[in-house]
Amino acid sequence: MKKIVPAVLLLLLLSAGTALAFDYPDITGRWIGSSYGHGNTIMDDRNEFVVYDGRGLNNIVYVVHGQDGRIFWGRKTVHNPKGDVMIEENFSGVFGRNSSEFHIMEHIDGSSSGTAISPDQLEIIHMDHHAEDETSVLLIYELSRSK
Repeated sequence: MKKIVPAVLLLLLLSAGTALAFDYPDITGRWIGSSYGHGNTIMDDRNEFVVYDGRGLNNIVYVVHGQDGRIFWGRKTVHNPKGDVMIEENFSGVFGRNSSEFHIMEHIDGSSSGTAISPDQLEIIHMDHHAEDETSVLLIYELSRSK
């Protein structure tokens, strides 16, 4: 009996270690979606509040080129309603510890927080502020994995 107790304790400790490991969602690949939100922008030479509603346009593309555990990286492209490229920039991201929530830092400007809702759905909240012209924007991106 004395030999069984240490063996059982060792087995419990080993299985607890594997139970605590977290598999971060694999988000590599191409993601396409739309955006909506609110911002303060310059119109007619003055700052104005603007409501953005691009739902259904599929004008946001994230391509996650690589992922190493919690860390991922790629390129974001935003198109206007005519399909012309408005913004194109690289980004780096990180998942929170033991989480499907993540943060993105864009390499030119802006940052985002997001959630891997399912293996084929991401929600990203994008925030951007430009102090030089006092404009800002908050957008919600709803993205689906492109097959």
